[in-house]
Amino acid sequence: MKLPIIGTFDTTSSINVDSQRSINWYLEKSPNGRNQAALYPTPGSNAKLIVGTGPIRTSIVFGNLLYVVSGQDLYSISADGTGTKLGSVSASGGHISMATSATELMIVDSSKGYIYTTVDGLVEIGSTDTGTTTATTANKLEDSGGTFIADGVVVGTRVFNTTGTTSAKVTAIDSETVLAIDTDIFVSGNTYSIGDQDFPNGASHVIFVEGYFLVNDPDNTQGLGIDGSFFWSDLRAGSSWLGTNFATAERDPDKLVSLEKSHREVWLFGETSTEIWYNSGGDPVFTPLQSGYIEWGLAAESSTARLNQTMVWLSRNAHGKGLVVQATGFKPQVISTRAVDSAIAGYTTIDDASAFVMQWKGHTWYVLTFPTESVTWIYDDTEKVWFEWSSWDIGRSRYSTHTVFDGIHYMGDYTTGKMYTLNDSAYQEDGNIIERLRRTSHFFDDDNILFYNSVDIEFEYGTGGSTDGQVMLRWSDDFGNTWSKEYWKPIGKLGDYDTHLKWNRLGSSRDRVFEIRITDPIKPIMIAGYAKIKSSSRSD
Repeated sequence: MKLPIIGTFDTTSSINVDSQRSINWYLEKSPNGRNQAALYPTPGSNAKLIVGTGPIRTSIVFGNLLYVVSGQDLYSISADGTGTKLGSVSASGGHISMATSATELMIVDSSKGYIYTTVDGLVEIGSTDTGTTTATTANKLEDSGGTFIADGVVVGTRVFNTTGTTSAKVTAIDSETVLAIDTDIFVSGNTYSIGDQDFPNGASHVIFVEGYFLVNDPDNTQGLGIDGSFFWSDLRAGSSWLGTNFATAERDPDKLVSLEKSHREVWLFGETSTEIWYNSGGDPVFTPLQSGYIEWGLAAESSTARLNQTMVWLSRNAHGKGLVVQATGFKPQVISTRAVDSAIAGYTTIDDASAFVMQWKGHTWYVLTFPTESVTWIYDDTEKVWFEWSSWDIGRSRYSTHTVFDGIHYMGDYTTGKMYTLNDSAYQEDGNIIERLRRTSHFFDDDNILFYNSVDIEFEYGTGGSTDGQVMLRWSDDFGNTWSKEYWKPIGKLGDYDTHLKWNRLGSSRDRVFEIRITDPIKPIMIAGYAKIKSSSRSD
């Protein structure tokens, strides 16, 4: 008979009910195939380059380069793997976010904001110093008490005449007390600001929508006294911000945690609600969509992601938190299963969860990591199922970021400066073991005793390495609480297409759970399971 060993994650609150797990195997259905589904291995990886000291915190493609923040340092990476350090941000931890226009890359690190251009380099946006000019010289800002060099003013920084409403760009640092600027805007006695006083320095999220950069102000650094405020830049000018260019998501008086972009829409995620706004072209520029209100907020600020024309996030609402929801249009649906919900409900910390979306071999994955718990979940939007992604001796996946650059999947390491490339022909993670585990559902026949004469598990044979790879089988007859010893079988060398993995005389049980495990660097596509079983009732 055929054993239904192919499946996904479905460990419930009681393993006596169900204890299914799939670690580093993903399901692919084949309704018209010989078997309706198979388990395929998650990809391995190779270290492509080392970028700074790490960890890799965020990455984005801008122009024809990959930009990466490693620790506090910003790097550009060319297609040949050459890395160049461009400058540093202020915060070494906390949420960090990047967005790009055609000419500018903006970074916010929950402490300060920065604009990078290929002309001016990395420049801080917010105000770093204020004062009063002490001389009138064309195209100069002069302050006899200034300490511009010590304060870190760099070429490209914008300076503002706060007596008026004009600004200019620093073209040279003449001395501690004199800055050369590209526009003549100062006379003696003018007040000035180095950097833009209207930029909210506590911003943790940035997006770019139709010519404007938008950021949140979670710590109310602009003193508005409103938790739901967000700000936008001048049109196509990420270093210029007006204090009047803000709005408040206040249909629900919760704190604005994050913002995301979907098509032309701005999604404003609060703690217990979400609002959707858009560029109306009026004054103010951004206004709410009347139907754009969702009574689901955000439980983890880094968990939002765009997925196949939808938005996905780890949610919180007035009734609780920890469900993963997916919104098609403005209608969220819970996509986490009860088994996944039960697992998340058992975590001590979920507000540090982070997510990214990637595509792999026709599957689109929402990858959700809980750092404190050291667990990574994947929701396969193609097959509508969940499984676990785990790195050897870590628990969670080692990958913290994902960006496709030059047609290659680049993955950032969560502790080091390593950037990996995914490889379907690599069966290890940069030389580290990939442990693949499949735990089946319960096998039973009412209360009858089942005698297992043999179990045969079918893999795609003949795809091992130069030496025999091994497959382990063990079982539990008490619902997954205790286990038999491990029984190992060779899967066969490359080209050994007539190899069969068959275990004989496996005893009897009223309820049995099987577990299959592979740690060797082989291509383990699990196709089906078969068994010769005899059933005997209690009275037999």
